[in-house]
Amino acid sequence: MDTKDIRGFIRSFELRSINKAAGDLFISPQGLGKAINRLEAELGVKLFDRTPNGLVPTESGVYLYKKGTELMKRFRDIEQGVKSFAGGVQSFHIGYACGVINVLDVVKVEQFAVDHPEAGITWHEGANNDIKDLITSGGCDAAFVIGRIPSDSLFQKILLKKHYSAVVYEGHPFYDCESLSIEDLKGEQLITLNENYQSFYNITERCRDFGFVPDIRIKTMESSLIYKYVAEKLGIGVDIDIHDHRMFNLPVRLIELKDSIPWSICFVCPEENKEHPVVKELIKTFFR
Repeated sequence: MDTKDIRGFIRSFELRSINKAAGDLFISPQGLGKAINRLEAELGVKLFDRTPNGLVPTESGVYLYKKGTELMKRFRDIEQGVKSFAGGVQSFHIGYACGVINVLDVVKVEQFAVDHPEAGITWHEGANNDIKDLITSGGCDAAFVIGRIPSDSLFQKILLKKHYSAVVYEGHPFYDCESLSIEDLKGEQLITLNENYQSFYNITERCRDFGFVPDIRIKTMESSLIYKYVAEKLGIGVDIDIHDHRMFNLPVRLIELKDSIPWSICFVCPEENKEHPVVKELIKTFFR
């Protein structure tokens, strides 16, 4: 597999559009389409379902995105390491929890590193608890995590607050409801994000608060698959209200879960780093 093809696939995955991704990468849509076709032929799998509303990743596509981003990060780390021997390049490591990239402007994320080459910026994605452990142990210099970290030695700033919704297919008894309670999920077959995402733990914890263990039948790495499986009537989905479900063009409704745990993205860094030039630029970039 060519790294250029993987980079093109990753950008298409993030923007859900070959045309938009091609524009970002300064190549033709035809060239990018051929690159993705090449990957599909090499791997013998379909990476996207092409719909009138954009690209919808398959499970193979979700897996390749996860592994492909890890691979590209390793290449960047190697590049930074080699450069550090040549010119003493500084390094600044930024962690982010799984799911955060769906909210952060990925164009800003990439451009930020381009605009500050002297800082040697690297981005590292991981499970929310792993990123929290990294920031508290000094393994990264700043991070975007889900929820606050109980600590007096960290500077923390909330970037975004959202709530959970139930994703319900047409014909389900809940379909016409204006809102639902967590308790209404008892006895329902649920579809959620997997254990890499804080959402999984928030949902299971809140259900236990109401005295039951949720019946989670499907756990996935990609929100779009929650909507797809719900449309196939495999269960009720639970997701954060950060997606416009209309883009998936599926017969489902989002219904507010009125007593769920609030979901928030928090920027965090050690107190001693809050005056660091990179931290100041991060805040300026993402908190406008």
